Amino acid sequence: MRLVGDIHGKTTEYYELVKNEDYSLQLGDFGFYSQLQILDNLDKDKHKVLAGNHCVSEVDDDGNFIKQKPNFLGDFGLTTHGGIEFFYVRGEYSIDWMYRTEGYNYWRNEELSVEKMNEAIELYSQVKPDIMISHGCPSSICDLID
Repeated sequence: MRLVGDIHGKTTEYYELVKNEDYSLQLGDFGFYSQLQILDNLDKDKHKVLAGNHCVSEVDDDGNFIKQKPNFLGDFGLTTHGGIEFFYVRGEYSIDWMYRTEGYNYWRNEELSVEKMNEAIELYSQVKPDIMISHGCPSSICDLID
């Protein structure tokens, strides 16, 4: 499986990178709504996307944008993709939100709501996954990374 980080709208390059892969998982900050059509050229069951924080355009108050394309994993959960089982959580806090325009390149629902995060934590505690995938990482582990 090919893991791909933020592409920030570089969908042509993304497509070239994954088109011949059996499975891929793109880890957030995919692109704006108008760029999602590239996903129509990929098998929805083999090429998945985890929503990040930036580039989550045209969402309603509940963040339903990510449900419009079957390639998106959703808010959180346990899944098996390419024979690998993992737990995933979408979103992240935009540290530069004050320099962005709400509804254009910043959305208040970029992170899970407190209620949804509590649900994610509860499910995580129940399934105790070996692998955890998210768009961002907890700031508490930053000192562990060289």
